[in-house]
Parts: sequence; C-alpha cells; structure tokens
Amino acid sequence: MLAVDQAAGLRALVDAGCPKTVPAQAGAASRVLAIASGKRGVGKTTVAVNLAIALAQAGQRTLLCDADTGLANVDVLMGLSPCRRLDQAVGHDLSLADLVTEGPAGVMVVPGASGAAGLADMSEGLRRRLASAARSVGGDCDTVLVDTAAGISRNVIDFLLQADEVVLVTTPEPTALGDAYALAKVASAERDGLPFRLVVNQAESAAEARAAATRLVRTAAEFLGLAIKWWGYLPRHDHVPRAIRRRVPLVLAYPDSPVARCFEQLARTISPCGAGEVV
Repeated sequence: MLAVDQAAGLRALVDAGCPKTVPAQAGAASRVLAIASGKRGVGKTTVAVNLAIALAQAGQRTLLCDADTGLANVDVLMGLSPCRRLDQAVGHDLSLADLVTEGPAGVMVVPGASGAAGLADMSEGLRRRLASAARSVGGDCDTVLVDTAAGISRNVIDFLLQADEVVLVTTPEPTALGDAYALAKVASAERDGLPFRLVVNQAESAAEARAAATRLVRTAAEFLGLAIKWWGYLPRHDHVPRAIRRRVPLVLAYPDSPVARCFEQLARTISPCGAGEVV
C-alpha cells in the first residue's frame, strides 16, 4: 500500500510540474547533462556536485537535480538539510519547482529520495515524465545536471534518454570501464544518436586517464559504432575523501588543489565556448 500511495503522490507532483509531453522541446534554452556511471563507487555524485559548482563559478546558471530515487546523497555532499525531497513531497500537491533549494555558489538543487522503496521502481510513464520535469524546472538555467543512480536500471535509462548529452563517469579500473561500456550500449540502443561524453575519475596520472579513455572510446567505436568524446579526467587525491567527510564540496574546501583545478578545466571544456573534447 505504501508503494502505491507514493507512486500516486509522485504522479500528482509531476503533473503539477511539467507538461504531459515526454520528449524535450526543440530549442529549449537549458542544456541537460545526465551524469551516469555503470557501477557505484566511481565518484559519480562527487563529480556531479563539484562540476555544478565549477559551472556556477564560471558564470553558468546551474541546476543540479538528484535523480537517484532510492539512495540520493547530493544534499549530503553539499552540506544541505533540505526540508523537502521527492519522497516527502508526494501527496502534498507540490511541483518539482517547489523542491528547489539553493546550494553552494548559487547552484539550485532538487533533492532526491533516500530510502523510499516506492520511488525506486516506478512505472515507465512516470519515470519519463519525471525526467521531463527536471528539464522543465531548469528552464531558466544555462545548464541542468541530472545525477542519476548508478547502473543500468530502467529508472536510469529513462533519465538518460531525456538528456541532451550523457556524461559517463568511470575510473581506470577494468570493471568500471566495462560497466560504463555496458551502460552506453544499453542507452544507445534505445536512442540513436544520443551523445556520450567521458570523464575518467580517480586516475593516478594524466597518462593513465588517457589510456583508459582511449580503450573505452575505441571499443565503443568498433563494436557499437558510437563516438564517445573524452571530456577530461580527475586525479586521485586525499582531498576528495576529506571534503566528503566535511560535507563541503571539494572545489570550495580545497580550491587550490589539483582536483579543483581539473574541475575548473572540465567546466571550461563543457561551456558553450569550450573546446568540447580533450586532445
């Protein structure tokens, strides 16, 4: 009964916050980037949080939507204590816009749901309308980042299909690369031409990151006919876990660290006037 009530409430929430049409409207001002990973533990949410702040610091009006409908933690990494989450808003006749809270550096945040079993397994129509609602809420922003759950669940794929671009986050480890490839394979099979970008996290060196990126890019091109652009890398550093323990985003906690500088470079790459690919 709880799951049914939550689903009904979320349906009302989405109805109040977005049009019925599922596909993104042509010419929408916001650029929607879905941040995804094939497996947990690669630092996907850390990337999403710090990238959102780096974009805001670069002058981009940025919205970060936590689309993990089961184990969301964007608010934890940002040091926020939101009054409303997706699961708490169901049944209260609220739109997604009512959930928006201001985060560090002026980033606008839609907190996800944590520990809400009823939202972790939604119907197809509800998933797609929720994904569309994220774009609608970010209509006044330059960039909307959607931090999806890890893996290739139906919830994840539907968010990816609604994005303008998918940012794959992986580490150089073979298992992480393999899972990132699997995610790209599944999503690209459902939407031809879906653009994929690659960020290699927790690399010991630029050379290691480039080698890992090259393997994935070449494999995707050979076996999937998919052109994945490499957007950059983030080095492994002790500052990352320290910032997480402090609940302060790394780019704010350690702005002069090598990782923070890489986030700044990544934000420049992503910006409309950026290079768009590492060479």
